[in-house]
Amino acid sequence: MEQKRLVLALILSTIILFGWQYLLRRYYPEQPIVETTQQTASNTPLPSPQNNVASSPPQQFEVSTGSTDATPQQTITVATPLYDVKLDSRGAVATSWVIKKNKDTERPLYSVAGDKRNPQPLELISAEGLRREPRETPLRLITGDASLDAALSSGNYSVSENGSSSGEVRLELQPGESKQVDFTLRDEVSGLDVTKSFTFKADSYQVDLGVKIAQNGQVIPGVKLAVGPS
Repeated sequence: MEQKRLVLALILSTIILFGWQYLLRRYYPEQPIVETTQQTASNTPLPSPQNNVASSPPQQFEVSTGSTDATPQQTITVATPLYDVKLDSRGAVATSWVIKKNKDTERPLYSVAGDKRNPQPLELISAEGLRREPRETPLRLITGDASLDAALSSGNYSVSENGSSSGEVRLELQPGESKQVDFTLRDEVSGLDVTKSFTFKADSYQVDLGVKIAQNGQVIPGVKLAVGPS
């Protein structure tokens, strides 16, 4: 069966994606998560979870996380001239996304929470979402099956970049460079096979994300990508 590939082009700014989620949480706290995935270069919104349940109840999966728990947890920091990103191998999600400067003006950017005497970094990821249990992190996968979602968000993914004994990996991108970082999650007992591939570009806020998710060789339908916390 042909593998399904979900591709998300993330154009980062203070009011798009995570910044937009911040505004929604502040002024419209009851709004649901905005989730967007695409199979081509154009955005294609997915049906709401309620519609998915009404038309085709999600299949229940038995997932064993024993093998994924044995994988050491790592933190991958990708530093570019424009932004710094921290990715956690637990769930293969972003836990920090700091915009450092305006690409056009070259001026540094800071959060409105600070001032001239005490500038604060322009952090796009909600600290509140990170404190929740389970964590509501950007770029986590949602299938509608509780056990499968727990495995996807809490399992330790293997990372294509080898870390130090401390579990820390730092990648410095110079102007003109790009870097792909792959996260894989495989469980022999359940047959779960997941790959999340991030491609970062030093000269652009755009980040490409490719996702492949299957179980026992069959593509898992109705997978969504969460942009931020609800």
